[in-house]
Amino acid sequence: MKGPRELALFAGEPPSFALHVGVLAVARATEAGYELRWPW
Repeated sequence: MKGPRELALFAGEPPSFALHVGVLAVARATEAGYELRWPW
C-alpha cells in the first residue's frame, strides 16, 4: 500500500503516468510475493 505522501506525488501527474507507476509497483510486489512463496 502506498502512503499518503507517495499518493500525493502522483496527484499532479497525468493518469497514464500514475497508472504506469502503479503497474510497476504491483509487478514488483507480485515478484517479491513469489520469492517469499506467499500463499496467494
